[in-house]
Amino acid sequence: MSLDITNNGKSEYLIAVSGDQIPSEITASKELQTYIAKSTGATLPIVNESDIAPNAPAILVGHTVFAKSAGLVPGGEEQWIIKTVGNRLVLTGGRPRGTLYAVYHFLEDHLGVRWWTIWDETVPSHSSLSIEDIDRSGAPGFAYRDIYDAEVPWPKEFYARNRVNGHFSFVPWEYGGTIQYGLPRHVHTFDNYFHPDKYFDIHPEYFSLSKGERIRNGQLCLTNKDVFREWISKMKEYIKTSYAEADSKGEPRPVFFSISQNDWEGSCECNCCKAIYEKENHSGLSLMFVNAVAAEIEKAYPEVLIDTLAYWFYEEAPNTVKPRDNVRIRVCDIGEDIMHSITHDNNKHGLRRLGDWSKITKHTNIWKYGVIYSPNLPIPSQLDYAEDVKAYKTNGVEGVFIELENIMTTDMWEMKAWMLAKLYEDPYADSETLVNDFTNGYYGPAGLYIREYLNAIHDALQKTPSYINFGGTASKYSYITYDLVRTCDAIFDKAEAAVSGDEALLDRVQMARTSLDRAICYRTKDLVNEYENSGSKGDFGLSVEVSSKRVSSILFKMAEKRFGNMKKYASDAYDQAGVLEMVSSLPVSVPLPEQFASLPKDSVFDFSPKDFRLVGPIVVKDPEADFGAAAKLDYIMSGPDAAKFIVSETEGMPMGLCNVSEHVFGETRYITQEDIKPGYNYYKLNKAKFHPSEYFNMFWDWTLQLDLTPTMNEDLEQEYEIYASIKFEGPLFLNGEPANTNGIYVERIIVVRV
Repeated sequence: MSLDITNNGKSEYLIAVSGDQIPSEITASKELQTYIAKSTGATLPIVNESDIAPNAPAILVGHTVFAKSAGLVPGGEEQWIIKTVGNRLVLTGGRPRGTLYAVYHFLEDHLGVRWWTIWDETVPSHSSLSIEDIDRSGAPGFAYRDIYDAEVPWPKEFYARNRVNGHFSFVPWEYGGTIQYGLPRHVHTFDNYFHPDKYFDIHPEYFSLSKGERIRNGQLCLTNKDVFREWISKMKEYIKTSYAEADSKGEPRPVFFSISQNDWEGSCECNCCKAIYEKENHSGLSLMFVNAVAAEIEKAYPEVLIDTLAYWFYEEAPNTVKPRDNVRIRVCDIGEDIMHSITHDNNKHGLRRLGDWSKITKHTNIWKYGVIYSPNLPIPSQLDYAEDVKAYKTNGVEGVFIELENIMTTDMWEMKAWMLAKLYEDPYADSETLVNDFTNGYYGPAGLYIREYLNAIHDALQKTPSYINFGGTASKYSYITYDLVRTCDAIFDKAEAAVSGDEALLDRVQMARTSLDRAICYRTKDLVNEYENSGSKGDFGLSVEVSSKRVSSILFKMAEKRFGNMKKYASDAYDQAGVLEMVSSLPVSVPLPEQFASLPKDSVFDFSPKDFRLVGPIVVKDPEADFGAAAKLDYIMSGPDAAKFIVSETEGMPMGLCNVSEHVFGETRYITQEDIKPGYNYYKLNKAKFHPSEYFNMFWDWTLQLDLTPTMNEDLEQEYEIYASIKFEGPLFLNGEPANTNGIYVERIIVVRV
């Protein structure tokens, strides 16, 4: 039987709701009314079910008497049902989100509505809306689904409409709410419970013992009985407060409460702790503490899940310790190769660790790294997402969380967020269908060129060995060759031409193009060398000036369009646009300093600020710098973390080696006051051997990094020296000018094969 819902902007149908709606079901009926009106021009009245005639044509939304009489009683919180019964359509679901999901599925699957991004939607026009018999139901494939966008407080309807329910979607209660973490926060909570500013001086025994001394900025001593007792007391207070806050708002109470180590090293080496992790490794030590707390919390709050991480030096599963049933493990592969699926050979160790944890854990969850913080070059990872989520399901994962911040500068953030939402709901959705749906719907006539571009990048990535984690620098993108860039640049020219008459579509295409333009800007030296070494002649065909101006222009435009006066939420876009404008004016190369000029050409590697990976420092113009610019760290002199940022006669600014895949630090040097000289000077790191995935890092918390892969040969016994050209400016530093602000500048890094 066909139901004629609307015809030429008119309708006999009503939207009938139950008398005991919860807020999300009120929203569901309004969303249905709004989008049917947008699509057909007909506004269906919303009425109480009790006010309609027995056989009146109606769309029944929520837990109506009619739905129950038809046997349509959904279970769980998110099961949804769409079913035609006679001349009526039933949209119902579990509470709190199931009915909303039924409405959204109906609008998507039967009207063709799409919510592409936070700012963009498509609502097809229907002169009439008729539907055939429908009998569908479903529930999301993962119980917890989260996309971390860096907590920007924009409207969160996009996440609700695409069935994302995690803590950081911040979906309001009237849109079904989220599955929440309770106080104090969702991760790295050791400092929240026992901050060293409050506890270290009076209870140093609470903190890690390292080399015979207790350390402020390490972890906690997890075998200390007082730490255990106080933790339980504090956690109960956090639970009590979190519940009270939720109750006062009429919202669901938080489900998860976190016990997780600080985001740095410094595990306790006291005899008790050491004895445990030598037997069970570091995760065993952590998990024994978590289990003990969870056992006590369960007595008072059996509904709570204690959340902890399998991360960094405690990624590996314990030898014999198993998580309690009220413990939730979030597996984080910090060395994950973001360029490939979790099933790729590059990620075999991460997949094994996931399997090891899933075998012993009732509640296994994923913390995935979906972003490379800088320089955001082409990363076609959305073509591998389907393979990822299938592997998660195979390993019993019940919750997924992805770091996908920097939404204005992360490569094709819009497409990635949408595809992730779809696959998190349906892990077995067809990837090609999703790709076609998004590219055709979001980019219009340019969609086929966007797919051609993505496939070209993805194919090149499969043919060229590469391994790039979230700290990847431009030199890592070895698959981005001169020929590939020229090919993709031409593809984007066609894409822009295809939508030249539509400003909105052209803006979307140019935003997608920013990653390729960044590749031209940041890999100029490599592309020029490749071009020249191949013996090519004629026009180089690529322009840093054109690319940098194109990126800057669209970033400025879209930041203003999307955020208006809320500029702080588009700071990554403004910062990158400014840096790219500056980069376009930097020379590709400058003469080597005299001390390096006589060395063999193939033994000296010269890096400018555009080769650095920066998280915090910014690139600024500096006429004293060889390249005319430098990476600047504004010196932090106050606040709770000031103790970390010290340059004195005994403590210094760190620079050294870090191996991401092995999770170890190598040769390190601290520059103290007595080392500092006026202006730029080269500060040397002693001879060291490099290994795959090695980085040179500077500043506290590794906020300046340089990938060392381009300097390496196949000889793992080869030794290298690193020279960083640094200027310490301001009255805080020896010989600093009193009139200048305190800052540390890095203008050049030179690596020499010994």
